Parts: sequence; structure tokens; C-alpha cells
Amino acid sequence: MRAGFGLVGLLVTFAIIMYLIGGKGCGGQSYLQTMMGVKKEKEPWAQQIGGKDIRGRPFSETLEIEAWPEQGSLKGLYVKSVDPTGPAAQHFGLLPGDVILEIGLQDVGGPII
Repeated sequence: MRAGFGLVGLLVTFAIIMYLIGGKGCGGQSYLQTMMGVKKEKEPWAQQIGGKDIRGRPFSETLEIEAWPEQGSLKGLYVKSVDPTGPAAQHFGLLPGDVILEIGLQDVGGPII
């Protein structure tokens, strides 16, 4: 008897899951189709927030920087080169020759240790 109730419970749970995944919801789309559409729409935004470009490369691999000025106290970061397809160029507008003085509200400068 208990085994029968357990089996019925599993079958009902399986039926609900299949209905949610394959059933037609809002706009005649299945749940899975809706989620894939959301993923496709939001993935570039999530990659940007995560510091990666569309191909999954980290932000740090899309530009080359060095201390500026090279001697003495650090005033900023000199951008030597930038991949034009990476997030440094596309999302932040960095170009070769730029000097980064602030990141967010934090100054870059300070003594070089």
C-alpha cells in the first residue's frame, strides 16, 4: 500500500515536471523555449557584468597596461594596447594611449612597492 502511494507520488511529480518543461505557457511557447530566449537575450549582459567578452575571455586578456609614469609614484595605468572586439574597448571605450586614473570611485595612484 505504501509503495503504491510512493509510486503514485513519483508519477504525479514526473507529470508536473513534464508539463512545466513541455507544456504551452504564455504566448504558446514551452517553458524551455521561453528560458532559452531569455538566456540568448541576457547572456551578453551577464558576460559584461562577469568581466568577460562574448567568447568568454577575461577582461584582463583584452588589453595590455603598464604603470604610469614608469618611475616614482604611480599616477595611473597607461593602456598600451586594446583588443577592439573585447570589453575594454566595446564597453568602456578604452583606446591605446589612454591613461586610467580611477576605477569606480577608487584612485589608481599611490607609491610603487
